Amino acid sequence: MPATGKNAYLGRWIVIGALSLAFLLAIGFAAKHFADSGEKARDRSAKQALARRGIMTLSDAVDAYKRTSGDYPPDLETLTKPSMDGKPAPLDRSQLLDPWGRPYNYEPANRHPVHGTPHVYTLGPDPSNPGDVIDNW
Repeated sequence: MPATGKNAYLGRWIVIGALSLAFLLAIGFAAKHFADSGEKARDRSAKQALARRGIMTLSDAVDAYKRTSGDYPPDLETLTKPSMDGKPAPLDRSQLLDPWGRPYNYEPANRHPVHGTPHVYTLGPDPSNPGDVIDNW
C-alpha cells in the first residue's frame, strides 16, 4: 500500500537527498580525477622541458670539449672529469641523468648530416614510445 500524507512527503525528500548526495559524490570523484590528470600532464611537461635544457647543456659541453681538444668526447662521463691542465670538470655527474632518472644517450659516431654534432638524446617519459624521444637534432 503506497504511503500517503506526511510519510510520502518525507519519503520523497529522503530520495531527493540521497540522489543529490550521490550526484555530489560523483562530481567530486570526477573533479579529483581531472585534477590528477592535469597535475600529471603538468609534471610530464615540466620534465620534458627539463630534459630539453639538459640535452642543450650536454650538447654545449660536447661542443666546447671539441673546441678545446680537437675531437668530441668518447662518452659523456669524460665531461665530469677535470681537464689535463687542471680546469674543473664542465659537468657534474648528476647532469648525466634525465628527469626520469635514466642516463642521457650519447652517440659520438652518429653525427648530424648537416652540422656534424653527435646525437644526444633521452627516450623521454615512456621509453617504449618512439614519439617521446627528446634530442639535440
